[in-house]
Amino acid sequence: MSFDSLSLKILLLETKEQIIGRTVDKIMEHRSGEYGFVLRNETGPSVMLVSINPNFPAFFHTLEQKINFMNTQSNYQLLMKKYFEGARIVDIKTFHSDRILGIYLLKKDSFSETGYILFFEFMGKHSNSFIYQGHSLAPGSLDSAGVIGALNFSHGLCDYLNSPPKRDIALYAANLSSAAAPPGGLKELIASSTGLSPMLCKIAAGRPFEKSLAEIAAVYNASGYPELEAIIEKSRGDKNSIFDIYNPAVYASGADGKRKVFVYPFDPGAAGETAVRRDARDSLNECYALFYTARDTEFITSRLRGRINRLLDIAAAKKGTFESDLRSSADYLKYSERGALIISELNNIKAGGGNKKLESITIAGVDIPLDARFSVSDNAQRYFKLYKRFKAKYEYCLNMTESLDKIIEKIAACRDSLDSMRDGFSMEFCREIERRISLIASELIYEKRARKKFIGEFSAEMKVFASCVAQKSRAQADGKNSAEACESSKYYRLFKTEDGYLIYVGRSDSGNDYILSKIASQQDYWFHVKDFRGSSVILKMPKNAGDEALERALGEAALYAAHYSQGRNATKIFVSCAMRKYVKKVKRAAGKVIYSNERSILVDVNRLEEKFGRAV
Repeated sequence: MSFDSLSLKILLLETKEQIIGRTVDKIMEHRSGEYGFVLRNETGPSVMLVSINPNFPAFFHTLEQKINFMNTQSNYQLLMKKYFEGARIVDIKTFHSDRILGIYLLKKDSFSETGYILFFEFMGKHSNSFIYQGHSLAPGSLDSAGVIGALNFSHGLCDYLNSPPKRDIALYAANLSSAAAPPGGLKELIASSTGLSPMLCKIAAGRPFEKSLAEIAAVYNASGYPELEAIIEKSRGDKNSIFDIYNPAVYASGADGKRKVFVYPFDPGAAGETAVRRDARDSLNECYALFYTARDTEFITSRLRGRINRLLDIAAAKKGTFESDLRSSADYLKYSERGALIISELNNIKAGGGNKKLESITIAGVDIPLDARFSVSDNAQRYFKLYKRFKAKYEYCLNMTESLDKIIEKIAACRDSLDSMRDGFSMEFCREIERRISLIASELIYEKRARKKFIGEFSAEMKVFASCVAQKSRAQADGKNSAEACESSKYYRLFKTEDGYLIYVGRSDSGNDYILSKIASQQDYWFHVKDFRGSSVILKMPKNAGDEALERALGEAALYAAHYSQGRNATKIFVSCAMRKYVKKVKRAAGKVIYSNERSILVDVNRLEEKFGRAV
């Protein structure tokens, strides 16, 4: 159980400040029990994922990763859409130091506002969720009558929230002075408390009881991320502290055939686990976002592999049919031999008056069956026609079998490449696989409607897969030179400033229009080089950005406007900058705008060369 209540609390502390105040824009269900909430505020969209799927319990919030939800609709998802789309998140918390998450939402309409609490309980195959109307949640006040929708709901959960039967470790720590330490120390206490992992029991073994208990309780009682940071920093280098081994990462354990990949905030090696650290990040939230993207890629890869196997089954079935026909026509020479025997004896047969309708005839010791409806000479012609027909059939089936063998090899090569390239996927690889499979399907599926359906479904899966590959590439590029693009689109290039603000660079006139109308908000900044053709640039800036950070970001965005223009070789480059609310698109003129209240920025040519290299 790597996703325990302590992991949930740490994730909540890392993301709470980012989530509160955002509005729910869209709710989607990826797989059963995996719910994606697209949130928005003035700085742009983000994704919050809550998964009570027994195979992958998770909770994280990401501003950068895009999750490609398949949107598998269910009754519970539609119910959440009804109540929560357009609602604002006003609070989010955990309960009783357990794996229970409560999201407080406020939904306003023209006449009133209504409060809701969306509960999620992460309990493996017993996981559940329910919607509670009302924000008042005094101790013992939760009433099942207030539940207006649920997934696997149990009335016992309301009773549990009112009065948990197991020990709340945070409350226990608060009353430590009057509570006797259990004989088994912290390990026994964790085992008898709510929602803590057996792995944490092993990690806590051998460490001072009161110190470790106080640290765990401090995490549960923390109200924000700075408090968590203080706990971690204070414990660094202290061998008696469990936070000395705090190292959030994606870990892998077990043999290749049964390899288990999981995320945990502490180093499992301290619990005696033989786990390999795959990918470490600064926060547990980043680890879960990265792990989910990689897991999603693997899931989509298996779906692609299934579709390729379906194509392989079609080819194998066709090959089986042709092989059967090949075996039935393999003795086509006997028909030619029978016709030749009849012709060689035809004069003798006619002289004896035997060119009549017979059922069979024996020539040179060979019994030749005849069709009694025809004369002997007509039967000879019939055998020659059968020889030509079966010979043509044999040659056709032989050619088709050889052709299908080659097609099967191509399909198998595509399927194997999905496995062999698992850690090295690229956009070029995705395009090549899609092209090859489309060509193979065109050769293999003769019926037009079935062929069009297969290619369309495969292309849709491949599009999602390619997007996951792009996300993985962006994750691997994190931390490299900020001039390197972190996202690619047919409309724009996406970059980050040194302070982490997003810069969108249009790829064409239509791309310039796209970033201006679809991406930029009124407080963002628009850039374009003066006196030269070039790309429009949008700088996304939050309202609370400081003056120094704003000036640095404006200067960096101007460098991109200069670099992606025809004036990048000029000795002096001026860039126009204006807030988006002062920029207006010219109708029926792609890429053209009129603007006012602008300022001119003189680009430092030396800095431009230092960032992008000398223009050729």
